[in-house]
Amino acid sequence: MCKQYNENPFPLEKLNIYHTSPDSRNNTKQRILESGLEVEMANAEKTSLEISSKGIDKGIGLEQLCEFLAIPLSKTIVVGDADNDKGAMKKSWIIYCYDKCQ
Repeated sequence: MCKQYNENPFPLEKLNIYHTSPDSRNNTKQRILESGLEVEMANAEKTSLEISSKGIDKGIGLEQLCEFLAIPLSKTIVVGDADNDKGAMKKSWIIYCYDKCQ
């Protein structure tokens, strides 16, 4: 995957990597940490990993969407179920997290 990207680079805002197990995902996270890449990582679903630029998460996206639509954050509701929803949950006025939310 890295070789393919290096041969044909393109702008990248977010990368979702799907794994076969939580252990495999944890191995990927460890390798990324050891590489020194400055990125945000969030668990998604049972075995997925979301990677984005440092400082970027769903909370930033929610802020920008609200600014674009001229809606105050105090009028937002966030429904989430995983680690990747935490950023938006920290910004929203009302949050709902499913039973299995991490």
